[in-house]
Amino acid sequence: LTYNSKNYKAGGKDVTPKGPMVYYDIDKIEGGCSMIDIPLNIRYDLGIKTRSRYFISAGISSYLMDKEDYDYFFYNNAGYYSERNWKTNENSSYLFSILNFSAGVEKQLGSRLQFQAEPYLKVPVQGVGHGEIRLNSFGINLGLKYSFGKTGKR
Repeated sequence: LTYNSKNYKAGGKDVTPKGPMVYYDIDKIEGGCSMIDIPLNIRYDLGIKTRSRYFISAGISSYLMDKEDYDYFFYNNAGYYSERNWKTNENSSYLFSILNFSAGVEKQLGSRLQFQAEPYLKVPVQGVGHGEIRLNSFGINLGLKYSFGKTGKR
């Protein structure tokens, strides 16, 4: 599980307006949301060397959103450029709606400690949030792993 706060911008053509916004020519949207990401991934180890392990991973995530805040920029009926804010603290869920892809490396730092670096890409299979925006995400997960108990060779 991870708790994320995402900030993003999208063009008007990338947004599915709802409520009174369906009547306006939306130019762009800027916003953010907070969510819990629940991934379910499968990992395959490509090669194991004495102190390194390389892997690839793929799977699917569910998003549980708890806050959304958007600024819509649009041309109103009189032709003037305007801005309107929309926000909510209501929960919404997007089950099994994000594809996950990653590759990485684990390096042994000692008999019990390992460092992991894992660049990732998340691609939606459906729009999320109030505007049903396609939130592509990318980044890198960095981590330290510590083995408790007896250690053995891997």
